[in-house]
Amino acid sequence: MAVKLVALLILLLGGAAVFWMSRRWGWTSPGLRPRSRHWITRAICGALGGGLVVAIAVCTIREARGVYSEPVPTELRVPTLPPPEVRNDHQPLRKGRFLLHVVIVSWFEGAMTPLQGRTYELRWPQDADRAFQSSFKSGGVKIDWQVSLSEIRSYKFKDDAMLDVDGNRNLSARGPTFNSSSSGGLHFPELNLISSSRDQAAFFSVARSGGGRSAVLMDLTPVRDEDPLRTGTFEELLAIRGNDAWKKEAHGALDDSSSGAGSGSPAEALIEALQGNLLILLAAAILLAQLFQRRSLGFVKAAACLLLYVGALDRVALRIHESRLGQAGAPAQQRLLACGHLPSTAFFRKTALGDLEATASDPAAPPALRDLARRLAERERRNHFP
Repeated sequence: MAVKLVALLILLLGGAAVFWMSRRWGWTSPGLRPRSRHWITRAICGALGGGLVVAIAVCTIREARGVYSEPVPTELRVPTLPPPEVRNDHQPLRKGRFLLHVVIVSWFEGAMTPLQGRTYELRWPQDADRAFQSSFKSGGVKIDWQVSLSEIRSYKFKDDAMLDVDGNRNLSARGPTFNSSSSGGLHFPELNLISSSRDQAAFFSVARSGGGRSAVLMDLTPVRDEDPLRTGTFEELLAIRGNDAWKKEAHGALDDSSSGAGSGSPAEALIEALQGNLLILLAAAILLAQLFQRRSLGFVKAAACLLLYVGALDRVALRIHESRLGQAGAPAQQRLLACGHLPSTAFFRKTALGDLEATASDPAAPPALRDLARRLAERERRNHFP
């Protein structure tokens, strides 16, 4: 963010200086005898244009690497003893001890990354109708949630211990472009969708940030009264319920299978890939064109070079994702993220498709990674290689 603000400030100040200094000079080349700009004007324009080029490279690499930042520590606790015996009478529970887990996650192409999480210890019936609530803020998005339980019933289904809970949940989310809220009853496990966004290129960055979705993950775990508990990871929390249960919840609430078809023309595909950065590149081309005597021809040369430059940066971003995908010792969540970001390339979709197919057929890759690579490869072929 600091690099972007400094680049914008320099651009504004430099543009004002160039305008003030060039008021006495014509902006067009005089016929067949073009005239160079004043050396001060050319120096300022060259510095501004070069600064934009450098800022795009720095922000692109930072954006591509930023998705693999270390996970945020969470305040999660997990049991150390086997779960208590569960009655099968489906009657209201008179006494018990539970762990209420609430985790705000980011979901992207099959990978859940915890953003904030906490485990609340619940004593029954002392904590009946108690309101558990908190707020989470990241960037311009703020999420507020509140949960209360009024009654708990236990029973068995196919030899599995089940909990039937009466209660309420209230969720609200506010962001720069959306404002949503929802409320209703409770069932565990539960995954509530908060917001979603499409893939987009970040400002000053060629790398496309994945359109992740935010959600609130909730679960209720019965524990023994004598269980001392311990600090646990997000993966350990998911393992309590089992991956199949969470996949079932995610399939209904967070479906990432949809994707738009390929653009109809190269120009449309280029505009869609660059989005707002197209204006930044246009400004850089205009500034660099002032270094030439024939500025119209200089603009064409600068624009062509910048397009090649954008393509090279897109390949660098793809290489970063390929490198993380190929690290056998990397955390599973990071490899899933890398796999999900491969199709975000704008100019090397065929290369990304080859990487996805190779991962899908790699027997040494984890099953979840192979499954995600297979689904993404099928989607890429359907949308961009019919």
